[in-house]
Amino acid sequence: MKSRTFQLSEPTLLRAKATGNLRWVADLEECVDSLERSWGIRVGESLTGGSESLVATAVCSDGTPAILKVGLPGTSDLANEAKVFRIANRRGYARLIAHDDSRNALLLERLGRPLADLDLPIGTQIEVICETLHEAWVPVDSATDLMTGAEKAKWLASFIADMWRTLGAPCAKATRNRALSFAEEREEAFRLLELVTEEKEPYEAPQALMRIKANTVNDPILDEPEFVALRERLGFTDL
Repeated sequence: MKSRTFQLSEPTLLRAKATGNLRWVADLEECVDSLERSWGIRVGESLTGGSESLVATAVCSDGTPAILKVGLPGTSDLANEAKVFRIANRRGYARLIAHDDSRNALLLERLGRPLADLDLPIGTQIEVICETLHEAWVPVDSATDLMTGAEKAKWLASFIADMWRTLGAPCAKATRNRALSFAEEREEAFRLLELVTEEKEPYEAPQALMRIKANTVNDPILDEPEFVALRERLGFTDL
């Protein structure tokens, strides 16, 4: 069999080195070969972008275009991603064709060109992303073990700080601080939503609602059923 070399993005290679996963990089060809046999697919060229996975084009045995994603161990939790794809059931997400937990791999339907490649103004891109998020935003049962918004924001803040140190300050400190401030704002917004919906401090509800609105323009959190019911009960119909 002809040897293949898969191109990984620079962030993925840096993360593999930082986390001691260079063996994973060396074994990628063997891993992809085994996935081709298991799933009956043909894997093509690597795709650019990404920060913790190999992403490549693929074709299923029935001719269906697909995308193969193989995650970096310890940082790319594709089992959790697969769970999200199943719950979404194609609402705002691609269709999940296959998932292999042991090899940390996903096979997804291939969609159109990336939004970033369509030469659209940044404002238009943001509008498209927000519309897609609104479609994908659905309530989930706590039994799914997915992170809450506040937990995800806290995790992101910790991840940003840890990786900035591990990678030897790869960007300006001001850039890092801006990213941390965004994560902290998100955590605060979800914390306030929890506060008012669980009525831990009922007297703070009006102020909390206003603070959420001030920090969450065009945010799916505004359409959470609990938020909608609460603002209607309190008479905040203009939020």
